[in-house]
Amino acid sequence: MRTGTVGRLFDAGPNNFNVLRLLAALAVIYGHAFPIVGSGGQDLYLALVGNKFIGGVAVDVFFVISGFLIAASLERSSPARYAWSRALRIFPALIVALLLSVFVLGPVLTTSEAYWTDAQTWRYLYNNALMVRTEYFLPGVFDGHPDRAINGSLWSLPVEFRLYVLFFMLSILGLLKAERYMLLTIALWLLALAVMPRYPVFEQYGTWVNAAALFFAGALVWTRRYEVPLSPWGVLAVIAIGVMTHGTPAFKTLYVVGLVYVVFVSALSIRLPRVESRDLSYGVYLYGWPAQQLAFHLVPGPHPYVNALLGATIALCIAWASWEFVERPALSFKSLVR
Repeated sequence: MRTGTVGRLFDAGPNNFNVLRLLAALAVIYGHAFPIVGSGGQDLYLALVGNKFIGGVAVDVFFVISGFLIAASLERSSPARYAWSRALRIFPALIVALLLSVFVLGPVLTTSEAYWTDAQTWRYLYNNALMVRTEYFLPGVFDGHPDRAINGSLWSLPVEFRLYVLFFMLSILGLLKAERYMLLTIALWLLALAVMPRYPVFEQYGTWVNAAALFFAGALVWTRRYEVPLSPWGVLAVIAIGVMTHGTPAFKTLYVVGLVYVVFVSALSIRLPRVESRDLSYGVYLYGWPAQQLAFHLVPGPHPYVNALLGATIALCIAWASWEFVERPALSFKSLVR
């Protein structure tokens, strides 16, 4: 295990961010298997720890990593190149996934005779592609399933995209400098703690606020990267404090701090298999839920582990094709903007 600050270990390279994101995407599939098959069971993390299901933890990992890398990109790229790169990374693969859902998956599986004339079909494509709001259903598709959603994972993409835009604006305003960003982050966290409990309307945006907080935390680590030490003693401290505070209100705070620390230890201090040539994590995340719904359609029954295995296999295959024929070709256009 390598020790040192986040900045020194990141500069030294290589890192495990790609493999961590792939593992997180697979964990989302595992966590979603239980509601998709309607088994009523719990994944192992939820059963043992209890604060949230493993898919939620995995999405938290995504936002921590994303915040760190987005802050890094903003520091190292021109504003135009940053915006162009983010658009190429998120939209081509998303739009292809939506087109496949609407024009292939839907027509094959729908039980609705009005599929093509139903406004819901086109709202699904339009609103999800432009990230106006998340649409989950297509007419007559997966009607007999415990959960009818075509892709329950799409909710996080508008959140992430809005954070990309927000951080672009913060960078333009000069607020991503270390001291300024530190003060901004503390102010926003204190404001959230003071305001949110008083207004129940914020409860419906709880997942958004949680994702944003972790994104901000990842970016905070970037701005203070040469001051954040990573060591096995830190991991042991996180585990020990977690055990002592489990079941108390303090555990929620410890979870956030501990997750951020463990993510960077896993990314920078530990040697994991490299997956640099192909980044399949986005494709696995995009296609995981519909792949699991298709798996349930083919092999129905309350078998979450069977569903997770079949869904992951299908999603990995489609993710490979997405990387080879959509994502990597799209990213080759990054050089057009400097």
